[in-house]
Amino acid sequence: LNESFRNSGTMHILAISGLNVALIAAAFLYLFRLLRIKREISYIVTMLLLAFLMILTGSSASVVRATIMCIVFLAGLLLGRPADIYNSLGIAAFFILIINPKDIFNIGFQLSFIAVLSMAYLTPKLMQLVKKDWNYYVRKYLLEPIAVSISATLGTFPFILYYFRMATPIAIISNIFIVPLMFILMIGGMCFIAFGWVPFLGGAISYFNNMLANIIFFLAEFFAKVKFGHFNV
Repeated sequence: LNESFRNSGTMHILAISGLNVALIAAAFLYLFRLLRIKREISYIVTMLLLAFLMILTGSSASVVRATIMCIVFLAGLLLGRPADIYNSLGIAAFFILIINPKDIFNIGFQLSFIAVLSMAYLTPKLMQLVKKDWNYYVRKYLLEPIAVSISATLGTFPFILYYFRMATPIAIISNIFIVPLMFILMIGGMCFIAFGWVPFLGGAISYFNNMLANIIFFLAEFFAKVKFGHFNV
């Protein structure tokens, strides 16, 4: 199964990353909003909880990056300042390297930051090639995810080629299908944690999560077998 995810270019979804951190932050903020807690207090508590979870999960480079970026973003909202992804990324890198400068040579650190930087810089460039008179939903929900996937793949390609001696061009397509399903599965997992104890409902959520996980495994194996989808150098 690990080989299928690696050859399909979707190995990153098995790691705790920015997607997980962003989902947890959104869940906390939504919960505090339902409880009618003041916005300022909810932001501060969310930042503290994210810092705690960062430590709890081992503080890998990708988690530290995502956590710091979320904290900087929320702090900017508290201060009424606009968020800038490049500044947030720079602050995250600064704090990680202050703690351990050798992390700059870590493969996970390099891939994590170059992927986000590539998506932030290249995605708007690619979307400029799309005519503005095209259907909004086609641009937003089809072409933009494709642009994001292409940007991340192009940015990480030289590093993956250098470190792992392999290329996975199929990743441009596989990520478009697998990443959204993984996002839904994460939400399903959080629902099971919250409501798994409820009779029938817990079983229904568990069945749904199991079915979705099997679909993701099937897609990973399918894309891994596509001819010329991956090759070793």
